[in-house]
Amino acid sequence: MKKLIILISVILLTSCATRLSKNLYSVDTGMYKTQVISLLGRPEDRQIHGNTEAWQYCDKDQFFLIWFINGRVHSAYRERNSYRGYDCKDLFRPIDWG
Repeated sequence: MKKLIILISVILLTSCATRLSKNLYSVDTGMYKTQVISLLGRPEDRQIHGNTEAWQYCDKDQFFLIWFINGRVHSAYRERNSYRGYDCKDLFRPIDWG
């Protein structure tokens, strides 16, 4: 029974990670924040500066950054984590608003 619970947990975590990666490609310029949340879920890190927001997500070895201006997607960025052994959440960085 314990092995079954572990197996189900691994499958669920893997499917969620894959969903995030796949759904990032569905994020389009001009989408509202609520639309992005319905595709990707709530961001793991959110930083705000005036009318601009930066949302950060991670999925295994990938890092995602979505920029919003006035509540709508302005751009999205994706990067692979080249640091083995690190959780990609540890690599979230403060946004340089300059």
